[in-house]
Amino acid sequence: MTEALSTSEKYLWQYVQEHSDDIVNISIVELSEKANVSTATIVRTMKKMGYSGYTPFRQEAIRKLTNKKQDFKVLKETKSV
Repeated sequence: MTEALSTSEKYLWQYVQEHSDDIVNISIVELSEKANVSTATIVRTMKKMGYSGYTPFRQEAIRKLTNKKQDFKVLKETKSV
């Protein structure tokens, strides 16, 4: 999928991957400022990556982060034999 992205969209996608834990707490405007791209670039990138926009992408990021935290909690609570 990433081969269909423009240079700025690839940069944004890389930025998002490197800062995935931060994405759950920031709006599209904040992401635009932090990644130094336009909000239109963000929406276009998310659509090319299979999302209908930034909000659905962010919601999935929140779900993934929540699941990761729950997995670590289970591992932490499991006693070693």
